[in-house]
Amino acid sequence: MRVDVAQKDLKQALGRSKLATGKIRATSQVCLEASTGVLRLTTTNLDVVLEVKIPAKMIRPGKAVISATTLLRLAKSSGRASLSLEDDCLVYENGMKAVLRVTPP
Repeated sequence: MRVDVAQKDLKQALGRSKLATGKIRATSQVCLEASTGVLRLTTTNLDVVLEVKIPAKMIRPGKAVISATTLLRLAKSSGRASLSLEDDCLVYENGMKAVLRVTPP
């Protein structure tokens, strides 16, 4: 997976998605799925599933599951962000580079 998104859109989507996540690890994750023109973020608290789509420039399709809280912290700055899945890590770049372990989808 490799996708470019506006950090403002990612931050808004993660903020909404955070409403559906829970306190336990299994429900505090967000599933990111890149497809043509869209990055889909899906979260659940086991009662409710929330799906948010944001515009994105997809370079390579794919799917990753990662901590919603960690990704939201990274998305707080402005500009564009690049997300790419490399082995078992999500690489987040926006002038800085963060490498995050992912959970298999």
